[in-house]
Amino acid sequence: MHNKKLKNLNKNYTGEQKLKPELIPDFVINESSESFNEQELALLNKGLKFSPMPEKVPLLDLVVDIESNIKYKLLSVQNDIRVKAAKIIDSSPSTQVSETAKQQRKVIKDLKNKDVVYVKADKSNNVVIIDKNDYDQRVHELIKECKYAEIKRNPLKTMIREASSLRQKIKNVFSERVCRSLMVSNPLLPKLYALPKTHKSGKKMRPIVSNVNAPTYKLAKWLVVELKKMPQIESLSVKNSFECVEKIKNLNLNYDEVLVSFDVCSLFPSIPVDDALNILENHLNKINCDSDKKSIYIATARLCMKQNFFQFRDKVYKVVFGTNMGNPLSPLIAELFMSNFEITLKNENLLPRFWMRYVDDVCAIVKKDKVPETLNILNSRYETIKFTHEIEQNGRLPFLDLELERAGNNIEVAIYHKPTSTKRTITNDSNCPIQHKLAAYHSMAHRLCRLPLNVKNYKKEYDRIMETARINGFKSDIVDKIIYKHAKKVKNWELTTLFAQNLNTENNQRASMTFVPNITYKLQKPFRENRLEIVYRSDQKLSNLLGSTKDKVPNFQKSGIYGVQCSDCNKVYYGQTKRNIEERVKEHFQCIKLNQPNKSALAAHVLVDGHDGVSKNNVKLIKQINDDRRLDAYEAYFIQNDKNSLNLDNGNVETCLFKCIKRNKRKV
Repeated sequence: MHNKKLKNLNKNYTGEQKLKPELIPDFVINESSESFNEQELALLNKGLKFSPMPEKVPLLDLVVDIESNIKYKLLSVQNDIRVKAAKIIDSSPSTQVSETAKQQRKVIKDLKNKDVVYVKADKSNNVVIIDKNDYDQRVHELIKECKYAEIKRNPLKTMIREASSLRQKIKNVFSERVCRSLMVSNPLLPKLYALPKTHKSGKKMRPIVSNVNAPTYKLAKWLVVELKKMPQIESLSVKNSFECVEKIKNLNLNYDEVLVSFDVCSLFPSIPVDDALNILENHLNKINCDSDKKSIYIATARLCMKQNFFQFRDKVYKVVFGTNMGNPLSPLIAELFMSNFEITLKNENLLPRFWMRYVDDVCAIVKKDKVPETLNILNSRYETIKFTHEIEQNGRLPFLDLELERAGNNIEVAIYHKPTSTKRTITNDSNCPIQHKLAAYHSMAHRLCRLPLNVKNYKKEYDRIMETARINGFKSDIVDKIIYKHAKKVKNWELTTLFAQNLNTENNQRASMTFVPNITYKLQKPFRENRLEIVYRSDQKLSNLLGSTKDKVPNFQKSGIYGVQCSDCNKVYYGQTKRNIEERVKEHFQCIKLNQPNKSALAAHVLVDGHDGVSKNNVKLIKQINDDRRLDAYEAYFIQNDKNSLNLDNGNVETCLFKCIKRNKRKV
């Protein structure tokens, strides 16, 4: 059926194809006191996910990626890949920096020099520009409004100690391997940032706490995985819009009933966490979870919820009630609470005859005269949990990404787009893999082909996808092929389950690589031959290049490669650390103090060679690295590339690829 629709649409579709991305009016929202020229606005109009062309080929990053991914392969495999990679790198044509790339870099520099922040809008991908002082003031007002408590003493050491103690208990019940995998090498306080709610009046902001590198970050993620392996708590929730369609396809609406959506106001900050944790404990008891494991799960959940601290502008705060967006455990805690909430009401016969929930959004069928009563019941259970509601208008009600439509006594579906939707995806001229650019269209095509849309709604959504593609610089035939592929897959699913099975039994290891198109595409073959599947990484997005609104981490608190220069001879010691640099350097100076030259090359230089021109003032961060697997290669490169290195060895990596970097120093 979808194929027929597609053929008919292809005959009629004659939209003009443009290879250049178009400007989207009102996409950039300037709430600052700064003015911006046409070039600056044009670059921002591409969105914060846009990746400009780099100033030079990131060969060092690429070589480090290669070495990191082959690190645990057999030596013969490592050498084979190195030789083939060296040939590919050396044979790659030298490319000069284009005028467009130069201009983009100049514009980015000018944008960074302005006293503003560039952030994504809440519930859309608009670029919002706010004065730095105004942004800080808005967030401070948000902190007061949410009644976060300021903490005078930094709790990080206590947080680390508590997390370490829990990991030891996990080691006793699970294994040492699990315990090691849950260790955060360089733990930091969570950081608060906020997104402007441009869809609402005033200067409202949505708080999000980044828990990456928090002491309990890996513990929380591990617990989520563990709990998802178990039988799930009874619930009326749906996972996505496809499951929603399955639930409503056989429903009949009576003349005295209406479709109603109920929405919890600020769910995460409103959850009574203690109640939610008790629900978790009761659920684990109900499914007869092993007692030792159960105690670990409960202890982990309580610690992750207890360590509800965050930092903003060098001040530390604690979330007094509820939980926050950004904690990996928050969605699971919210789901437990809401599931128990709705099942309790169901068992008391207080829910409408149809109730379907996705996180904090509910779709229900309620008798017209019972809507106020139902709302009162929902709002009477918990003081902090308050619902709003919306009744169908003209027989239509939005829910998730669907629009539910009355069709007689039945319900039909259309695809719903919020008023805040901008039609901006990653543009065709972005310097990132084509897979990243087309991911949005695969998602849209999958939804288009799987949902049971009538011809009118199908055509409407098809036209919108084509318009979105045109605006972002993609030809219609590219998107048509994607839609055809998904339509064919859906048809095969309907005919047989054979196509749903993964017939490829190979279990290739993924290898994350910096995107350098004229090199990495050619590297795919030698990597695949050794069961390594390259996935591309693009770190040079506008959102990264224009700076973050989160508190900056001091260089000495970062992990990575550091250098210590001797003032007497100008030689440099290069070292690596997955902890923070300050801790590691203290160990070097401790070796000097205790006269232990055999434990540190830096100590040997001071104690044996008699050079005392080494102090903490000589320490410098060479390169910040958060991925432990890449430390060895970077350290080895800096040691081998500096003739003034005072290291006693060449590091842990010996590779011919370092010579390729010297031979291929060129501009993009």
